[in-house]
Amino acid sequence: MHRCLQITEILLEIFEVVFTSKNRYPDLAGLARTCRSFSEPALDRLWHNQPSLLPLVMCFPRDILAFSDYNHVAILTVKFTKAPSVQDWERPSVYAKRIRTIMIDSSRGIDKCELDASVLKTLLQSCPSTPLLPNLRHLNYCLITGNSHTYVGGDTYVASLFTLFSPNLLQSLEFGYPRSLEAHDSHKFLTHLPKCCAQIRSLFVPLLSRPLLEIAKSVPVLASLQHLESLHFMQEDSNPTMDCPSFMN
Repeated sequence: MHRCLQITEILLEIFEVVFTSKNRYPDLAGLARTCRSFSEPALDRLWHNQPSLLPLVMCFPRDILAFSDYNHVAILTVKFTKAPSVQDWERPSVYAKRIRTIMIDSSRGIDKCELDASVLKTLLQSCPSTPLLPNLRHLNYCLITGNSHTYVGGDTYVASLFTLFSPNLLQSLEFGYPRSLEAHDSHKFLTHLPKCCAQIRSLFVPLLSRPLLEIAKSVPVLASLQHLESLHFMQEDSNPTMDCPSFMN
């Protein structure tokens, strides 16, 4: 092997080029299996950006996973049959630490499986070490919640969301749907946000699509995020006569 290929920075540049190819995922997986020198940087690039937690869940032993077709649709729903043990976590933990971004990736196409809403809660409760994704920088919350026909929130669940990522590393957070969290849970989440995500720079919160007075209560919380550079939220109540606190106060 040429000595240049023993330099991690050079390998990462090469793997970035590979990642632009049509067969990026199988090619990177093949490189990761080629030799020990290639394995770590290839896996880092392979897992860097994920469209959901599905690839991570599929690394668990198949005997603790169940696949079902809801209403006989083409997409299978995946859930745990029992909480993963510490031994079950050995392989997923190797990959979880490599995930930096969970955002929409249009290049991947449509998955044949989706996660049940109970999966995230099971992962957070069974993970032998916290945070679950210790190096996560960017998160689209709706991509990790899974398919749900029942709401799985509550005080314990909201608190556990902050064990998903490292508070000092998360830079951007996006809630993709207005009802990702119900009113009580979204308020509780926002209350903890300045303390648990002090370094956050970008926040997209359609969960604030509530009446204007409810939004007004959240303004002081959002204004206390000292590193926030970008804030987007939607509003349902368009009554111009209502006063809303200014972020400049």
